Amino acid sequence: MDTGSGSTKVEEKEELKAVVLADTFDELFQPMTQNRPRSLLPLCNVPMIEYTLEMLALSGVVEAFIMCKAHADKLTAYIKQSQWARGHAQMKVFVRTVRHATTIGDALRA
Repeated sequence: MDTGSGSTKVEEKEELKAVVLADTFDELFQPMTQNRPRSLLPLCNVPMIEYTLEMLALSGVVEAFIMCKAHADKLTAYIKQSQWARGHAQMKVFVRTVRHATTIGDALRA
């Protein structure tokens, strides 16, 4: 873009990033969440986290950070075998385990 003074201004593209809280630090869904995280519970035979990640990718988000505590190993394993781990994925997804968080605020500060 020419400003008229002979210099060219380069427009910077902002990259959207998202933080997804995949744990609510409560036991409201027990016993259904005894062996798997709430975000992997199926909704129409699709894990609920897929709906969130798909909407973020369609909205232009380039990186998503999933914060979790309970069953973090299962969520990490799911993401590693999903479409989000492939090289051609439209968004990079990272799972971050917050072991000592007891509230949502603790997870966001981590």
